[in-house]
Amino acid sequence: MGKFNVNDRVGDIVAMYSAAADIFMDYNIDFCCGGNKPLNIAAQESNVEAEKILNEINSRYEDFAQQKQEYEDYAKYSSIGLMDHIVNTHHKFLWEEMPTLSKLTQRILAAHGDRHPELSKVKNLYEDLRNELEDHLKKEEDVIFPLIKAFEEEKEEREKDDVLECIRSLRGEHEAAGNILKELKKTTHDYVVPDDACRTFDLTYTKLQEMERDIFLHIHLENNILFKRYEG
Repeated sequence: MGKFNVNDRVGDIVAMYSAAADIFMDYNIDFCCGGNKPLNIAAQESNVEAEKILNEINSRYEDFAQQKQEYEDYAKYSSIGLMDHIVNTHHKFLWEEMPTLSKLTQRILAAHGDRHPELSKVKNLYEDLRNELEDHLKKEEDVIFPLIKAFEEEKEEREKDDVLECIRSLRGEHEAAGNILKELKKTTHDYVVPDDACRTFDLTYTKLQEMERDIFLHIHLENNILFKRYEG
């Protein structure tokens, strides 16, 4: 009997064992916006066998436990500590990478767009994602995270209603960003570069894939750990 079973929610699995995130991404399992779904349902929607994924997760977890490895347990962070981590790690990454990716997606479109017309869609999707994210990050940093911190310090019940309203708004924005990422993944054929790709083409797709992973982890920390502390 492994630690996890097919009825566990995928977001809870990643919250308890962060390395499961990479396994879910390999199988196109949405553990951030779709974190409330049980593994068997999430696997069915991605047309993969739940037992296959489960066995891989439990096997890796068993090795991890036997070797007494350590990983960052974000569920043990205070809410303020978790928000600071999100801003200093995930927000920082996005603010640094987004301008670079705007230039890279434009560059490969100009150089390869005649042979690869899908790059026009890649560019447009990326800019939609960037616009969505910039507004989202500013809202979190300037309004919502300070509001949650104020509630944590004062525990005013009226402030909790404002927190819950903000959380509903953020969840909707997470869903919108997640949908764009899924379309980007589809358009790029899972970020596989064509045979005639140059180094810049390869770098662009690598960076897009790295951004996807970072955003998924970012959303996971909020949807499946931080927000749940106020919605219960």
